Amino acid sequence: MSLEDEKVETLNRLKREKDIISLLKEYHFLPDTPEGDISPFLRTHAFNLIKDCLDQIEHAWKNFELSLKEYAIEFLKELNNRESLLILTKCLLKEDINDIQLQIIAVLKGSEQLDEIKDFFYESIESISGRKFELLSDVVSCFEEPPILKTILLKLKNKCPTGHPSCAEDVIPENSVFIGHCFSRKKKDKMRPHINNAILVFDKECKPYYADLDMPGGDFFCKICRKIQSARFGIYDLSRDCKNIFIKILFKKHCQPNPNVMLELGMSLAFGKKTIIIMECGEELPSDLIRTETIFYRDYKDLEEQLKVKIPQVLKRN
Repeated sequence: MSLEDEKVETLNRLKREKDIISLLKEYHFLPDTPEGDISPFLRTHAFNLIKDCLDQIEHAWKNFELSLKEYAIEFLKELNNRESLLILTKCLLKEDINDIQLQIIAVLKGSEQLDEIKDFFYESIESISGRKFELLSDVVSCFEEPPILKTILLKLKNKCPTGHPSCAEDVIPENSVFIGHCFSRKKKDKMRPHINNAILVFDKECKPYYADLDMPGGDFFCKICRKIQSARFGIYDLSRDCKNIFIKILFKKHCQPNPNVMLELGMSLAFGKKTIIIMECGEELPSDLIRTETIFYRDYKDLEEQLKVKIPQVLKRN
């Protein structure tokens, strides 16, 4: 491929330049004035790096949880602390892209500036966990070799807790609430209507999801996993699971929350979903969950009234 062909190909890849600049300015990534004398290749390399990062954000926003975009924006804000990359970006954006000498095949080795930027990315990785770690790792790879979009997208797939390297299905957000509680006729017939009423007051179009009403064949765990991720938020009843009220009173310490509900709650927290715990009055919340939004209810009517207040509060918080 000739240098001119390389230039045309790169210009096509950078046709979203205005959108990129707009987003960078919106999140205060760009300083007021350019500084320094940076080589054209480094300017192009920096711009391509940012564009590749934003391409990942765009894809993730459409196909995965919206929170991934927020994580990526946090990453852009982190870059604001590194003067060297700011200089690269400022100089790049102040010049006409057509005047930049594009040398996209060359691999720049031994550059102190490039090593400094790479060190910054690795330092950031150490301080950020979960999906932010995966996203930063993919951005770091842009320094090592030309990024392949298909490979990046595969890496961004949600990791499956059952051991699969990636999930085969995209999670599509739904206007729903995942509700977990131990199965009993009393809770099904008497508690659910009050929870449904509270959700109806919050949003008439929002649908409550109860796992026992949707029992598919095959791997039920995968269905639960997708429903937890796709829901707007979750409500989990950690009241002690004991059908005999006398045993529950006399042997309280021997009655524990339903293990299935505990598993679902753990998944909800791990996925970063908005979560509300509900418990009967007089019961004790596990110490590790003390910071999680919790409602202690006297009866199901009291639960409904508290949910009407709590749901909007939880969803308004970042």
